[in-house]
This record gives sequence, C-alpha cells and structure tokens, in this order.
Amino acid sequence: MKKILYIVIGCIGLALVGPSFVDWGAYKEPILQKAQEATGYTLDIRGPVRISLLPMPHFVVNDLSVKAKSGDKTKNLFDAKSISLRLNVLPLLRGKIEIDQVEIIEPIANLDIAKDGTPNWDVQPEKTLKVEEKSKKTTPVTVDRAPLEPSVDLKVKPSASSAFDLGLQHVIITRGSAHYKDQQKEIDQKLTNINIGGSMKSLSGPYDVTGSLESNGIAFKVDAKITHLFVEQFTLAKILVSATKDKENYGSLKADWHFKGKNFKGTVSVDSLKIPYTADLPNKKINLLQGISGIAQAEGSKDLARIPTLTLAVGGLKLAGSGTYQAGHAVVDLAMTEGDSALALKADGKTTDKILWDGAIQISSPKPQGFLKWFGVDEKTPYLQGAFNLSTQLQAKNDTYTLAALKAKLGDINTDGAFVLKFVDRNPSIQGTVCVNVLRYADYQAANVGATVSLQNGNLALTSLSAQAYGGTVSGAAQMNRGNAYKAQIDIRNINVASLPATKGGPLKKGTLSASANLSATGETADVLTRSLTGDMKFNLSQGIVETIDTKKFVADLKQARNLDGLSVLFDDLKTRADVPFSWLKGDFVVRNGRVDSQTIDFVSDDITAQGKGTIDIPAWRLDLQFALRAKELPKLPPIILRVNGSLDAPGYGIDKDQMAKLIVQRAATQAVDDVVHKTVDKALGQDVGNAVRGLLGVVVPAKKGDTAGKKSEEQKADQPKPINPQDLVKGLLSGKW
Repeated sequence: MKKILYIVIGCIGLALVGPSFVDWGAYKEPILQKAQEATGYTLDIRGPVRISLLPMPHFVVNDLSVKAKSGDKTKNLFDAKSISLRLNVLPLLRGKIEIDQVEIIEPIANLDIAKDGTPNWDVQPEKTLKVEEKSKKTTPVTVDRAPLEPSVDLKVKPSASSAFDLGLQHVIITRGSAHYKDQQKEIDQKLTNINIGGSMKSLSGPYDVTGSLESNGIAFKVDAKITHLFVEQFTLAKILVSATKDKENYGSLKADWHFKGKNFKGTVSVDSLKIPYTADLPNKKINLLQGISGIAQAEGSKDLARIPTLTLAVGGLKLAGSGTYQAGHAVVDLAMTEGDSALALKADGKTTDKILWDGAIQISSPKPQGFLKWFGVDEKTPYLQGAFNLSTQLQAKNDTYTLAALKAKLGDINTDGAFVLKFVDRNPSIQGTVCVNVLRYADYQAANVGATVSLQNGNLALTSLSAQAYGGTVSGAAQMNRGNAYKAQIDIRNINVASLPATKGGPLKKGTLSASANLSATGETADVLTRSLTGDMKFNLSQGIVETIDTKKFVADLKQARNLDGLSVLFDDLKTRADVPFSWLKGDFVVRNGRVDSQTIDFVSDDITAQGKGTIDIPAWRLDLQFALRAKELPKLPPIILRVNGSLDAPGYGIDKDQMAKLIVQRAATQAVDDVVHKTVDKALGQDVGNAVRGLLGVVVPAKKGDTAGKKSEEQKADQPKPINPQDLVKGLLSGKW
C-alpha cells in the first residue's frame, strides 16, 4: 500500500516538476503556425518559451513580434521583450478562470497608414469559412411575410449561474511605447513611458486601472474605477486624467457616471487640459495645447438618450448645444462661435443600425466670414458679405450620401441643387446637379447658372453648363483630371460688352460679343497653367464702338497727303483718339503654350477695313499685332501697315515707316508718269489714247481739269514732246508737283 502511495506522489510530483525540463522551444513553429491561421498575422518568437506548474501554472514568452501586413515592413506591428501569464488553480474548482497576473514588458506598437490610405494592420483574421453541402435535398417553403433577419448579440453577460467566469487579478505593462503615423493627414504621434497597472475581479467587474504615459514631454496620469458592468444593478464609474509638464499643471479631465438597469446619468468635465495635438483644416489650425475646457451632461433610459448641456472651448473657439435620441429619432442643436462670427447647426432625422442619417440639416450664420477663412476663402470679399443659410434633406446609408432639396445662400449667391456622394474604396464619387440663381465673382455676376457635376476616381467634370449674363448666354463644359489637367469648352452668345465690368473705362464702348473656345492646360499654379494653355478660339464682336485712332481724320489727311509734310500729319493722327463705330471685329486664334496666334483678324468700320495677324503672349502680358488698313474712299491706294504692340493694358500704335515711304514713292511715281503721259500722249494723240497708255502702265488718273478746247491752239504751238527723263520724276517728287 505504501508503494502505491509513493508511486502516486511521485507521478504527481513529476507532473508538476516535469514541464520545467521540457524543451518547449521545439513546439514554437507549430504554435506560431496555428496562431497565424487563427489571426492572419505572422508571429515570431525569437527568445525562449518557458512553462511551469509550480508554485502555480506559469507561461512566459520572450522576444515576441508581430509582422505588419503592409506599409513599412522594416517595422513590426508589435514587439514585446516578454509576456508572462500566471494562473490561479484553486478558483477552477469553483468554476472560475482566474488569471493571477499578466505582465508585458517593453511593448512597442507601430500603427501606420500609407499615403494611399492602407493601414499596416487588419482586424479581420484571414480565415476561410467552408460550407459543407448537405446530401439531402431541402424543400423550399414560401411565407407571406418578410424573412426574419438573423441577429447576433455581441454583449457578454455573465451571471452567477454562468458555467465559467473570468477574473484578472493584476495587469502590468512596463515601459511601453506606441507610434501612430498617418501619411495621408500628416499626423505623427508618439506615446512613451507607458506604465499601467490594473485588475478585474470578473467580466462584470469591478475594474481598477491606474497608469501613466508621456506624449511630447507632457505626462498624463490615469485613474479609473468601475464597479460593475452587464448586470442589473447599480454601477458607478469614475475616471480622472491629469496632465503635467515640468511640474506645471496642464489640466485635467473628470468623468462621473451612474448606471442602474437601463437608466444612466453622468457628467464629463474638462478643465484647461492641454494636449500635444493640432487639428488641421485647409486654412485653419486648432492647437489643443491652448487648453480645452468644457462640460457635457448626459442622461437616459431605455430607447432614450439626452445631452441637455454641452459646452466646449479651445482658444477662441467655442461650442455649445444639446441633443436627444429616442427610438431612432435624433434632434441636434449646436452653436459655434469664434470672435464675432457665429454658426448654428440644427438636425432632425432618423438614425438606425442600417441608416446613419435620414432627415433635415440646417446651417445658418448671421456673420460667417470668420469661418470662411478656415477653407482658404477671403472673408473680406464683397460679394460674400451677409448672412449664410443652408438647408437640405440628407440621407446617409452605407457609403452613399444623398443631398436632396439643397438650398444655400451666402451674400448675393443663391443656390439650389441635389447631389449623391459615394465612397468606393475610400475614394469619393459625386453625381448631382446644381443651379445658382445669382452668382457673383468679384465684379462679375450671372443668373440661373446650372451644371451637372460628376466626380469619379478623382476626376471632376461639369457638363450641361449654362448661364445667363449681360444680355446673353454662356454654355459649355469643364473637366479637371488627376494630375491637375484641365479642359474647358465654352460658347458665348450675344453678350453686351458695354455692361461688362472689364470694359468700363476701357477703349471698347459698345458691341455684341459671340465667341467659342476649346482650351486645355496642366499645372498646379496659375502661372504654370497659363504657360501650358493650348487650344483654339473664335470671336465676333459686332455693331460696336471703340476708342481708337480717329479714322475719319486719318483718311481725310491721307487723301491730302502730297509731300513729306503730309506724311508728318499722318503720323500725328496716330496720337488722336475718337469713338469709332464699326460693323464687326472678328478673328480665329490658335493657342499654344500660352501664346495666342492668328492669321485672320478682320475689322470693318465706316471709313476703313483692316486685315490683321499677330500674337498675344499671355504669360508675358504683351501683344504684337499687324493690320493692313485700307481707306474705303481710296480703293486703289495700297494698304497702310499699322502696328499694335506693347502691354495688353496699354498698347501702342504706329505706322510702318518703311512701308509708308514706299507708299509715298509709289504715289509720287504714279503721279509723275501721269504728268508725262498727259504732256506727251494726250497732246499728240488725244486723251483716249493717253488713257489707254495709262491703263497699260497701271495708272488710272483722270485728265487734269482746265484742259479745254480753248487752250488747244496754245498746246499745238508747244514744242514737240521731249523724251522722258528720270530726273523729271525726282524733281516732281521733291517739288511737290505730283
């Protein structure tokens, strides 16, 4: 009998002591393989694994790491110097699993979101669920009601009658750290010196957690106590967070909540809590180191939750409001102020587990200009002054947001529209229509501006664009693609240019403009866009008045020009200005890299016609145009070349002197030849023969006045015609007889 007792005692001792002599490292690979299949993560244990049963079951893993699934593969998702677990045996006899202690030494967590929005973690385990086909056939059953949807209760509600309960006497985290980096939003936060201790008597409580951590030199201390959870009895929760830096008080947060059954009531207050974090808006940074202060009170019961009081202040920004939720119906009333700017939000709608929101949204502000600068808008812009009001019916379901009956008004801008916003793989997609009753930009305005808006894969398109402006219409389409590539097609009809702000005080006094353009450009800045501008344009300006050269005086002086003095008068005419009516000014243009070139510019007025060509260099803001002017009263006169060049704001005018000199020489030669023919051929053979000779020489000049029959006898007495001498041509030119 004693031998049997010794054998039993020896077996028990071997069972308790034996695990200490087992090489558990040989079992690491199978354990890691099973862990990867269960979680989807790749685990690695580089240190020893120890398991012992005395004095109580004890499990230790050293140098553990969890690989990141994506992103920076040089950093693990999680590292720990060691993780140990110690189990109490006696509570197992009472049907309770009680962990005496879990200790994690030097844990390091690295959470990273790449620029494309992909995180380096995945909370979904990579499991494949297999469904076995049943060999037996099933007979479908038809019912006259909607099928019941399966429901899953995720809450753990242990009670006294549970088969097992779980307790955790001590949790210890020593010298931990965490690093969170979001490359999309340019957020980089580090937590260091994480030291936490706590306990959990059972799944239902009580809980007790104390700890500390540091962030950017600020030390935070946490003390949390919760009496019970998941039980139909009184529960008390108290949380205190305090912050210090170099022994200076950096504020605190307190939470005090009471639960009893389905009723609750609580308060959260913040007193000048400074957090090393900056909330970034497009043109606004909210530095939380300025200190957060506020209070929130909440109360509720079954199917009812109320926040009767909510106040929050950080820097000069203040938020106040209230909210109620009951049986799927929510009402929210918030007010935000900064300086003398105020904004109010009212929402009234339904929200369920399937529909995030379905109801009315109203936003109003008597003075919103202070908030506009948050988004890069100049709050001093004249046409954006005045109150702001927006109302819409918003439905948010899954990844789709539908805005119906959208109405917005800001200053002189009044807008109606409807949009559907979708998110597919984190990329927004928009489909909708918008109509702006009155749109103002700087000094310009348009009415009934409508368009169909589409945003797909980062590409924005405006189609069916239409507007009424300045007595005419504007239509077209525009597109902005990824990579800052822009395209626009615009068609303008019957615009009254006299009413355009750009023409006020300028040379163009009157006219009706019709134009079309197809343009494209690529770039991030206005200068780069301008230099890449490419396409074609056409315009037709009709029945107008322009302040330019006094064409009537210029033509009159041109008719009288017979010598160099006359030439000087023509140049002086270029300095005169007069309102010149014209029938049309039109042209076709080709645009390449910001340079606008044309070979066909036509101008027609009562006195002259002009055909032009040249270049407008938009990046350099200069033009160089050349026009061939013809006086209608002098159809045989060769064209006069007029140059228009210089700054687009104040171009200069000038006549091509070399061409004008050639013109005068040509006119002088023509006059001299006519004089010679008149003195020779006309007198010898008659004027009819002389005119025929003139035609052969390209000169058509009527016979001189005063050649009457009464003078015929004197002409017959004259000497015989002399040979034509080139010197006579020069003398005629210099003497002004031509």
